[in-house]
Order: sequence, then structure tokens, then C-alpha cells
Amino acid sequence: MGRLLLVVFAVAFVCFGISSLLRHRDPFAFRMFDKEVWGANAKSMDADNPRASMCRDLLTNHVQVGMSRQTIEQMLGQPDGGETNDTSTYILGMWSGMRMDCDVLEIEFDTQGKAGRLSVMQH
Repeated sequence: MGRLLLVVFAVAFVCFGISSLLRHRDPFAFRMFDKEVWGANAKSMDADNPRASMCRDLLTNHVQVGMSRQTIEQMLGQPDGGETNDTSTYILGMWSGMRMDCDVLEIEFDTQGKAGRLSVMQH
């Protein structure tokens, strides 16, 4: 009986560990940026919007501080809303936390229209 209890405990421990790893992986880092897929999901509030999964590649290899607003909009399309003179916002879906609030990519621009701060935020 003691051996069976040990096996049950070990299996439960492994299952818990695997579920924890899957739950806490970076949702913004498992897909390469694809302009067509990005554009096809504009303004999508879908919890599984594929934009979020492209975000790490997008910010590492495509959108850079110092790029012009025009260049960024040629790549990403028009912002999804909440745009001001100094900020553009792109909806990423509901990926982080408890997946209840929308994640967005915010790009802040300086007075010359060059990208400054690039950030993923939850609203």
C-alpha cells in the first residue's frame, strides 16, 4: 500500500509540474512575425489572437527604437485604436495573467515621429 501511495504522489507531482510549466511559458515568444497574419487579426479581441505569439520576434527583429511612424505603420498597418500624437496601440488579444484583460503593444513616438518606448501592456 505504501508503494502505491508513493507512485500516486509521484505521478501527481509530475502532472502538477508539467501544468505549471505550460501555464507560465512566455505567450509572446513562440511564433515568427508574419505581416499577413498580423494584418488579418487587426482589432481582434480574440483571446487567442496570434499577434501576441509574434510579439517577441517583432520587437527583437523588426520594430526598433528610432524607426519612423510611417515605416512602422507600413509594417504593422494602422493602429487598432487609442492612437494619440505620441502613441500607437495594437491589440494582441488576452494572453497574459488570467486571460481576462486585453494585452496591447504600445509604441511611443517622439516629436520627430520616431519610435521611443516599445512595450507590451495589459489593460
